[in-house]
Amino acid sequence: MGEIVGAAFLAHVPTIVLPEAQRLALNDGRESTLHTGLHDLKREVLDALRPDAIIVFDSHWFTTVA
Repeated sequence: MGEIVGAAFLAHVPTIVLPEAQRLALNDGRESTLHTGLHDLKREVLDALRPDAIIVFDSHWFTTVA
């Protein structure tokens, strides 16, 4: 049996998956703090924990798109 080494509840906006040029164009040339924060989370937490698996539960599209 596995071990749960962490859990998180995160917000997101659809623009974080856009190519960098599009994200910056939509935000007056600035990067969103959410985008940089998620990269920080990966580097500071996930790289340190080195989990075998990451499970994501996301209801965003299910609840907002028919």
